[in-house]
Amino acid sequence: MNHATNKNLDEIKKFYKKRLIKISASDKKSFKLEFNEWIKDSFSGSEYIWTLPDLTRVDRLENFCRSIKKKIK
Repeated sequence: MNHATNKNLDEIKKFYKKRLIKISASDKKSFKLEFNEWIKDSFSGSEYIWTLPDLTRVDRLENFCRSIKKKIK
């Protein structure tokens, strides 16, 4: 993984750890279950991280849809 990706993962790890401290026990369990698979694979570096472009601009959305051969109505 490149430097920027590692830096972003570090930020996500920090947020995740802080969030676990601030929430209740029942919410903590749900939070861990929800993100467990993603965190296990991504934090260990065993899975590639996919990103999507910013699709808020119409021309980028159209280009993206064309590249995946889908039409969005």
